[in-house]
Amino acid sequence: WLKSFCFSLVMRSLLAALTSASSDSVVSHHDYIVTLEGTTVGKSFTRVVATASDNFWFIEDMEIVLRRGSELTPMFVRMDNEETQDGSMVMQHLSHQLGASQSTDTKWQWNSNGTVSTTSRSGGLPPVPRLDDAPTATGLLGRWSSELQFRQHAKAGLNESVTVTLRPEFGLAPVTVKRWRLKTVQLSTACSPDTQTAVVWGCEIVGVPTNMTETYDEDHTTLLEYVMDSPFGKMESLLCVGEEAQRRLKSASADVVKHTALPEIVYSVAAKLDKRIPEMAWPGASRLGFRVRHVKGMNVTFPSCGFQTARPVGEEGKIVDLIVDISDEPSIATPEEINDAEYRDPCSMVDNGDPEIIRLKDRILSEATTDEMERAKLLRTGVRRHIRHSTLAAGFATASETVRERKGDCTEHAMLLTALLKADGIPARVCTGLLYSVTGGASMVWHMWSQALIGGRWRDLDATLEVPFHAGHMLSSTSSMLNILSLKTTEMEMLNQIGSLEVVVLQHESRAMPLDAIPRHRGRPSLEEL
Repeated sequence: WLKSFCFSLVMRSLLAALTSASSDSVVSHHDYIVTLEGTTVGKSFTRVVATASDNFWFIEDMEIVLRRGSELTPMFVRMDNEETQDGSMVMQHLSHQLGASQSTDTKWQWNSNGTVSTTSRSGGLPPVPRLDDAPTATGLLGRWSSELQFRQHAKAGLNESVTVTLRPEFGLAPVTVKRWRLKTVQLSTACSPDTQTAVVWGCEIVGVPTNMTETYDEDHTTLLEYVMDSPFGKMESLLCVGEEAQRRLKSASADVVKHTALPEIVYSVAAKLDKRIPEMAWPGASRLGFRVRHVKGMNVTFPSCGFQTARPVGEEGKIVDLIVDISDEPSIATPEEINDAEYRDPCSMVDNGDPEIIRLKDRILSEATTDEMERAKLLRTGVRRHIRHSTLAAGFATASETVRERKGDCTEHAMLLTALLKADGIPARVCTGLLYSVTGGASMVWHMWSQALIGGRWRDLDATLEVPFHAGHMLSSTSSMLNILSLKTTEMEMLNQIGSLEVVVLQHESRAMPLDAIPRHRGRPSLEEL
């Protein structure tokens, strides 16, 4: 799962920062080279347009190429904002495409009655509408007005600036951006060879646990360089000017970049273990204990949910012990979770109202009883049978795409199973976390699976594996996927953990599993699959 969702979070954060590239003119355009650990992975541009209605319209566009294992996957992100001259929001839009998956779009349109009409769409499928209250926050401004406010702070000689705005990658949640002046430097880069005086600012998007710096020209009209310490390595966006920079910009297109030696972003951020767990060979351990710490000494947060119990070690929150016991009853859902419509309603990523998903559900359950747990297990097995080709090239496909294309990896398995469960009237959500793997050595790799709300308890189901579930899972966060294009607190905490966790196996135990828990239709899996 890491190969798609988490990297897209990083890239959306990176692209969001480039809004600062707009000059004080009504119309502006700036091109950037995007690098990861010094290797060019793509390009982006930002543009500001004055509309016929005297509004300001931002266009931000990025194309990069990812290497996930042996697969090379292009990724495209486009963000649009429209606001009035006084900073009031009119519209914002986010479009995202990864690999062979179709684009997923979300558009927010502000209404005169204080509401926002949200429409999510996947590919050519019908849109999924939603109505929300318009966000309110003290000092809230649109993107351009917020940027102008920062520039006023900088030109006035202030050493700190705090602005509150809205950005498509955060949905309707107000975003607080803190900046602090670090130093004045003489800057030149391969993309901008002429040396010029520049001002470096530290930058924090509150809630995003990532170190960032922004470098502006002396007048603070143009963003020259943006640097982010992402979980995958140092990411930079460099302003391109001059003929040589334009040549390099052309070489950063997806068709060219994919032929270069790109950094790998999946197994390189796995949490390595010192040895294999023998009991994980088949059918998997029923109880495992892990001790987890952050390599940089930061706090680590894992939930007690499903079959997992999290126990902080000490009072500082630096270390946590996780017990995953599938022989015990899973956790009880809260009243709020039981009544939450998000776990039942369709959305663009998990559209349980799609006729193809309903048809597949009916076919799988044609001879099933009314027992919800039995039906959930049959749906899980049905997903494994339906997805014929396991591949990383699918990108981050929706359930609707997966039911038609019949290919994908853990992400697509989880999306489709969650949609089928909801189509059968079983509340469900997707889970992200880590899974025991022996690919490239024993490790915990980032993964996605599903949870079904049955009998008042959240029951884990993994459609990627041969068995319904085993204890080699570490749950990091859960999501209804309703606002998959929006950055949330739990996902930001997870982003802070990628590539930075040290995991030690404290205990492991295997117990006999019921025969009906081990489906026989696909044969014994390899260690790599487990």
